[in-house]
Amino acid sequence: MGQGKNRTPIANAFRGWINSTIYITDLLADEIRWEIVGNSAAFKHCETKQQFVDEVLHPFGARFRVPFRPTIIRSIYEDGAIVVVPGCS
Repeated sequence: MGQGKNRTPIANAFRGWINSTIYITDLLADEIRWEIVGNSAAFKHCETKQQFVDEVLHPFGARFRVPFRPTIIRSIYEDGAIVVVPGCS
C-alpha cells in the first residue's frame, strides 16, 4: 500500500481535524451508509450524513468535556479507493 490520490486528501483532512480547521464530517458524502453491528445499545444503521451526525457523533461527542479529536496520526494506508487510518490517538 502506498501513497496516492486517495491517501492525500484523507491525510490532509485528519490534519485539519487535529488542528480544528475542518470537521471530519466534511469527508462524508451526504448519502452515506453507516452501520454499527452487534447487540449493544450502539447498534445502528444510518442512511444519511445528517442522521449519522445526529444519532452517532453528537451523542458520542457529548461524553467528552472537550471536543473529541485525535492528536496523533500513527499511520495511513491506501489500497486503491480504500484508505484506512488505524492509528489515531
